[in-house]
Amino acid sequence: MRVVSQFNGPFQFTAGLFYRDFEFTTGGINVTSAVYPLLGFPSTSQTEILQALGLPTPDPVIVNDGEQISVFLEAEYLITERLKLIAGARSHNEELDVASPSAGIFIGFSPLLLPAISENVDIDVILPKAALEFSVTDDVLLYGQFASGARNGNINSTATLGSMELFAPGSSEGLAGYGDDRTNTFETGIKSRFADGRITLNASAYYTDYKDLQVVVATPPLGFGLLLNASKAVSKGAEFDLYAEPLDNLSLFLGGSYTKAELDSELVVNRITGQTLEKGTSLPFAPEFTLTGGAEVRWPLAAARTLYFNGTFSHTGKYRNGLGGASTDSKDFTVFGAGAGLRADRWSLDVRVSNLTDKKHSVASNFFDAFVIANLGSIPPGITFNENFMLQPRMVRVALRFNF
Repeated sequence: MRVVSQFNGPFQFTAGLFYRDFEFTTGGINVTSAVYPLLGFPSTSQTEILQALGLPTPDPVIVNDGEQISVFLEAEYLITERLKLIAGARSHNEELDVASPSAGIFIGFSPLLLPAISENVDIDVILPKAALEFSVTDDVLLYGQFASGARNGNINSTATLGSMELFAPGSSEGLAGYGDDRTNTFETGIKSRFADGRITLNASAYYTDYKDLQVVVATPPLGFGLLLNASKAVSKGAEFDLYAEPLDNLSLFLGGSYTKAELDSELVVNRITGQTLEKGTSLPFAPEFTLTGGAEVRWPLAAARTLYFNGTFSHTGKYRNGLGGASTDSKDFTVFGAGAGLRADRWSLDVRVSNLTDKKHSVASNFFDAFVIANLGSIPPGITFNENFMLQPRMVRVALRFNF
């Protein structure tokens, strides 16, 4: 529900209420492997093996049951014709019950029974915001704003918690769930148009402070990684986007960002070894530089149709691939794309090619081999438990759209 004022004076407001009562489930995943029969199991399917061993395979595996209520109010006051004050707040209340029944699971190639786990996480917070906007001209706007945010907690991996209990009963106590983390962000910038709207330039700089940051920490007895509220962090940077239409049939765009996101306090990332990251350590998956750009050329045809071709590029700078001891820096990479199509008043035919050069690049990794060796002593030759998440390969999409 939303209420928007239409007063004649300098004051306006927007108010609203949001309510959601939800329940969603996560089903089981049936993993298959040709290795299982070689190890003496009766099938290549994990589900069939667990059933044959008399272990439960419930579906759904995880049930999320929650309620969310949000109330918000935002007011605007025109101090002068060119100066506007904006202030508001949002009340956010969410309660979530997460449960997983007892289930069979494979750890490596060993079938094990996990105990049932349930947890309640909730958040109740008021998030203020404020902004000041100054219109230098009708086409140039300067602004500064403050905004706060929050992210609710949740339950940790039921497989991880259950595995901890199997190896060391009671070791997961107090670790089933993690709480919310919160942010305060200050931002200032400019929004502008030039050349009768043919050129648009926006730029901004920001500073974000994180409290109770949700991070993955290695915990006893065997170094399992769990999400916990463990640290403070800051993120600061700047970004811009430029759009230009120098000719009626030519469009250009360019955008980029600089980010420095790092811990603002020491962080113990391994409770077994005591490994601690120093203040100033970069946060994971936060590239220092990004740059995107592209162009589109259009040719008008008969019957109000337009033929077009476009090309894009996206460059991502190097970034840290996690906070644990086995974390590495992902190398920078650039991806190209291209498209072509035909547009009409009521329909369009579009062909899009992503990752045009079919670039092979690992965007994230999980290094499990060291963990397995530390706890089992060795790994058979030719087998690895490491995971690499690769850039999506070249894909061609064809879309036909029609507006009735």
